[in-house]
Amino acid sequence: MSMRKGRVLIYILGGICVWVLLVAWNQKSIKRFQLETIRQGLVHHARLVQVQFDLNPSAVGAIGEEIAYRIEIISQEGQVVTDSLYPNEDFERTENQLDSKELQEASREGVGTDLRYYSVTDGWFLYVAVPASTGGFIRLSTPVSGPEPSSPEYP
Repeated sequence: MSMRKGRVLIYILGGICVWVLLVAWNQKSIKRFQLETIRQGLVHHARLVQVQFDLNPSAVGAIGEEIAYRIEIISQEGQVVTDSLYPNEDFERTENQLDSKELQEASREGVGTDLRYYSVTDGWFLYVAVPASTGGFIRLSTPVSGPEPSSPEYP
């Protein structure tokens, strides 16, 4: 009888372990799906901003007030020209953006994305960039949830 109870207990513990692994795997899949959905939305909005910027460059500020994403216009030299988050800012002292992963990808492939963690804000930001007709870039970003910086998933 005790041998049978031992087997039942082993089966129960094994089932619990499998269930925990499935839940953990499902959580990762859901996060990946959510990030991909947000990325697709950013790409879509970046394309709309790209068309509007081509028609009327000064309209970017008004667009930035209407959508929930941060919009930056970056010159082909890598200098931030306009930022919807800081509309009246002078960007002469900001660092050059040309080495940003999303800008490098956008120049090669037409669309670039990057997920970055900022310890100052203790948060993740998803960036999407597309080339502008002026030779520069249009970059949109939004805060997202991501892995903890100490986790093995940290990029």
